[in-house]
Amino acid sequence: MIAAAQLLMVMDGTIVTVGLPVIGTGLGIAEVDLDWVLTAYALAFGGLLLAGGRAGDVFGRRRMFRAGLVVFLAASLPGSPKRARTPSVAAGHSRRSAPDPWRAARP
Repeated sequence: MIAAAQLLMVMDGTIVTVGLPVIGTGLGIAEVDLDWVLTAYALAFGGLLLAGGRAGDVFGRRRMFRAGLVVFLAASLPGSPKRARTPSVAAGHSRRSAPDPWRAARP
Protein backbone atom coordinates (compact mmCIF):
# COMPACT_ATOMS: atom_id res chain seq x y z
CA MET A 1 0.00 0.00 0.00
CA ILE A 2 2.87 2.35 0.73
CA ALA A 3 4.31 1.73 -2.74
CA ALA A 4 0.95 2.61 -4.32
CA ALA A 5 0.77 5.83 -2.31
CA GLN A 6 4.32 6.77 -3.34
CA LEU A 7 3.47 6.08 -6.98
CA LEU A 8 0.41 8.33 -6.77
CA MET A 9 2.44 11.14 -5.19
CA VAL A 10 5.14 10.99 -7.86
CA MET A 11 2.58 10.78 -10.66
CA ASP A 12 0.64 13.73 -9.25
CA GLY A 13 3.71 15.94 -9.06
CA THR A 14 4.77 14.90 -12.55
CA ILE A 15 1.34 15.64 -13.97
CA VAL A 16 1.40 19.15 -12.50
CA THR A 17 4.91 19.80 -13.82
CA VAL A 18 4.21 18.46 -17.31
CA GLY A 19 0.85 20.22 -17.48
CA LEU A 20 2.21 23.69 -16.64
CA PRO A 21 2.13 24.99 -20.25
CA VAL A 22 -1.48 23.88 -20.69
CA ILE A 23 -2.43 25.28 -17.27
CA GLY A 24 -0.83 28.60 -18.18
CA THR A 25 -2.61 28.74 -21.53
CA GLY A 26 -5.97 27.75 -20.08
CA LEU A 27 -5.84 30.23 -17.21
CA GLY A 28 -4.06 33.01 -19.08
CA ILE A 29 -0.99 32.95 -16.84
CA ALA A 30 2.27 34.30 -18.26
CA GLU A 31 5.11 31.83 -18.68
CA VAL A 32 7.19 33.75 -16.15
CA ASP A 33 4.52 33.29 -13.46
CA LEU A 34 4.02 29.54 -13.94
CA ASP A 35 6.47 28.75 -11.15
CA TRP A 36 3.90 30.21 -8.74
CA VAL A 37 1.46 27.49 -9.77
CA LEU A 38 3.95 24.83 -8.77
CA THR A 39 4.77 26.69 -5.53
CA ALA A 40 1.08 26.97 -4.62
CA TYR A 41 0.61 23.27 -5.35
CA ALA A 42 3.59 22.33 -3.17
CA LEU A 43 2.41 24.51 -0.27
CA ALA A 44 -1.12 23.11 -0.39
CA PHE A 45 0.22 19.57 -0.67
CA GLY A 46 2.58 20.04 2.28
CA GLY A 47 -0.11 21.59 4.47
CA LEU A 48 -2.57 18.82 3.72
CA LEU A 49 0.16 16.24 4.29
CA LEU A 50 0.76 17.62 7.79
CA ALA A 51 -2.98 17.68 8.52
CA GLY A 52 -3.33 14.13 7.21
CA GLY A 53 -0.44 12.97 9.41
CA ARG A 54 -2.09 14.45 12.48
CA ALA A 55 -5.44 12.87 11.52
CA GLY A 56 -3.61 9.56 11.16
CA ASP A 57 -2.26 9.91 14.69
CA VAL A 58 -5.71 10.67 16.07
CA PHE A 59 -7.95 8.32 14.06
CA GLY A 60 -5.51 5.59 13.08
CA ARG A 61 -3.08 5.45 10.18
CA ARG A 62 -4.64 2.56 8.30
CA ARG A 63 -8.14 4.05 8.48
CA MET A 64 -6.94 7.46 7.26
CA PHE A 65 -4.87 5.87 4.49
CA ARG A 66 -7.90 4.00 3.19
CA ALA A 67 -10.09 7.09 3.51
CA GLY A 68 -7.50 9.09 1.54
CA LEU A 69 -7.46 6.51 -1.24
CA VAL A 70 -11.27 6.57 -1.42
CA VAL A 71 -11.31 10.39 -1.58
CA PHE A 72 -8.62 10.34 -4.28
CA LEU A 73 -10.59 7.79 -6.29
CA ALA A 74 -13.82 9.77 -5.93
CA ALA A 75 -12.07 12.97 -7.03
CA SER A 76 -10.46 11.21 -10.01
CA LEU A 77 -13.64 9.64 -11.37
CA PRO A 78 -15.12 12.80 -12.98
CA GLY A 79 -11.97 13.18 -15.09
CA SER A 80 -11.85 9.58 -16.22
CA PRO A 81 -12.47 8.72 -19.87
CA LYS A 82 -16.11 8.31 -20.73
CA ARG A 83 -17.71 6.10 -23.32
CA ALA A 84 -20.02 8.91 -24.37
CA ARG A 85 -18.65 11.72 -26.52
CA THR A 86 -20.01 14.47 -24.28
CA PRO A 87 -17.44 16.24 -22.13
CA SER A 88 -17.46 15.88 -18.37
CA VAL A 89 -18.66 19.10 -16.79
CA ALA A 90 -17.61 17.95 -13.31
CA ALA A 91 -14.01 17.58 -14.46
CA GLY A 92 -13.95 21.11 -15.84
CA HIS A 93 -13.85 20.13 -19.51
CA SER A 94 -15.30 22.64 -21.91
CA ARG A 95 -16.59 22.22 -25.43
CA ARG A 96 -13.89 24.54 -26.74
CA SER A 97 -10.46 23.02 -26.85
CA ALA A 98 -7.50 25.07 -25.71
CA PRO A 99 -4.72 25.66 -28.24
CA ASP A 100 -1.96 23.09 -28.02
CA PRO A 101 1.18 24.87 -26.74
CA TRP A 102 3.41 22.00 -27.86
CA ARG A 103 2.68 22.49 -31.53
CA ALA A 104 4.62 25.22 -33.21
CA ALA A 105 2.72 27.60 -35.42
CA ARG A 106 3.46 26.85 -39.02
CA PRO A 107 3.87 29.71 -41.44
